[in-house]
Amino acid sequence: MRGFVSLAWTPACEVTGRRLLQHISASTGWRLAFDRVEAHVLVPPDGAMPIWPLAEGRGVVVGDLFRRGQVEGLDPAEVAGIANVSVLEVARILMRGHWGRYVALLRDHDGAPAMFRDPSGALDCVTWAIDGMRICASHLPPGLLEAAGPSLSLDWDRIALLLSDPGRVGGALALGGLEPVAPGALWRPEGVEQLWSPATFAARPVRSQDEAREGLVRAIDACVGAYATRGAPILAEISGGLDSAIVAAAVRRVPQAKVVAWLNYFAEDPWGDERAYALAIAERLDLSLIEARVSDLAVDPLQFGPAVESHRPCFYGLDAGYDLDVSARGQAAGARMMLTGAGGDILFYQQPTVMVAVDHVRAHGLAAFASPVPLAVARWTKSSVWSVWRQMASRRSDVRALTAMEPAAFIVAPPTLPASDHPWLSDLATLPPAKQAQVLNLTAAAMYGGDCRHARALNCVHPLLSQPVIEQCLSIPADLLTQGFRDRALARTAFADRLPALVISRRSKGDLTAMYGRRLAAGLKALRPHLLDGLLVERGLIDRSVLDAMLDPDQLVWQGGYGHILYAAFLEAWVRNWQSRLANLTLRWCAH
Repeated sequence: MRGFVSLAWTPACEVTGRRLLQHISASTGWRLAFDRVEAHVLVPPDGAMPIWPLAEGRGVVVGDLFRRGQVEGLDPAEVAGIANVSVLEVARILMRGHWGRYVALLRDHDGAPAMFRDPSGALDCVTWAIDGMRICASHLPPGLLEAAGPSLSLDWDRIALLLSDPGRVGGALALGGLEPVAPGALWRPEGVEQLWSPATFAARPVRSQDEAREGLVRAIDACVGAYATRGAPILAEISGGLDSAIVAAAVRRVPQAKVVAWLNYFAEDPWGDERAYALAIAERLDLSLIEARVSDLAVDPLQFGPAVESHRPCFYGLDAGYDLDVSARGQAAGARMMLTGAGGDILFYQQPTVMVAVDHVRAHGLAAFASPVPLAVARWTKSSVWSVWRQMASRRSDVRALTAMEPAAFIVAPPTLPASDHPWLSDLATLPPAKQAQVLNLTAAAMYGGDCRHARALNCVHPLLSQPVIEQCLSIPADLLTQGFRDRALARTAFADRLPALVISRRSKGDLTAMYGRRLAAGLKALRPHLLDGLLVERGLIDRSVLDAMLDPDQLVWQGGYGHILYAAFLEAWVRNWQSRLANLTLRWCAH
């Protein structure tokens, strides 16, 4: 498990602060990893959380930190030397010259606290003040809120938004009372300054195909290499798709990488069995593949575990069968780190959309109408070239409508989604629509973080969602990423010399819908009361009669809706967990 809790206090609170440290450590086993007046940092006992102290009492950087363009480990003395400047300059030095998964806990020259969260957002950060103490944390371990928690409440408007669109998980919290620090933001008592924004890089397009391709390969190799050289035994996923294959190919170029397991999950259904592609990758990269049948564990609300216990629902742990199995396999193989291809669909641009043609005409003017792009986009999106031309002529597109999840039939009057609820979205209007959609989807990448079983058992790393790769992909126009005619086209050509043609040319995508349908049907006995008598129904967010009709084995077979139902069950479990925990907190506070 990777995480931290940091406490800072005034001299008058020294005794109270020390008692709180001891209480959290005793109740969780977390250990004190950094103990100076500017910050007192606890980390999980089994989490090798790097600590990078700054000199002159200026603070500490908690988490993975790398120098740009350097695969080898970073010299702690270099980090310590970032001191004799303002906290704003410290944040800028980290943001421009480094990357990783970190939170910088800082003190300005006048002693005022500050926090900077790395632009990738891979390590979460929430903060609050209580009784003369400033608390900052990536996780909320047992004992912390009970001893020094703010007044918390469930935000039902926010929960309604999450029910309609899970992609909103990276924005404001559905748990009121905690102040989230956004990725790339500098928090100070006088306010928050958003130092890093996706629009900054999307507004500086790379027009050269060769430059874009070479930059993409360079960024991915550097980020994968930085993690693979750490020396930790690695479990690497090979799904059979392009994104995980690109990561696997980059890992194979690192001589120091210690991969103890290359893992592929397959379903019995032909459309859920991607072994032919995974085996082609294994043969091309000369590696031994472990073929694992996907779990047939019936969906049980009690099996979601830690994924519904954190301050944000951890959708990466939604599939409890996978969560349990990959944790066990990783531990059995002796792995300490897990590498995935998560995020490639967003960054390499997988979404078929006419917006690509709109971006093309905005960049190239009237000549775009006579280019091959409109016809190619029409074929890609299965629409007429006339409709593509019409959209190009308008030079606009309804980005939110094309990126938001279609609400389930059982959701009661989905809320009107605000135009912007994430700091990254404040300056989207300056970008062409396909780039706007990419940034919107990037905010949803927060679903790959958080707490779940395999994130506790393994150091889960998604290298494609590292800051240098994100910035490189944002700077490549959508019509260049897709080359106007297919998903992830630039990434395919960039890595064509490393991967089998079968994968590079693949147009299909694995589909586990039938498997999830069977697991959902097998769990209906527990799911029906969980959902139909749950808090989401009680609050009027779900139409009970519509959902009741859907929770029937025959209806599930013919009408589907598995994903919506599974997600609603997961969110219901998160809400129940926090309502129960908040009730217990209230009782404890009243007792004291």
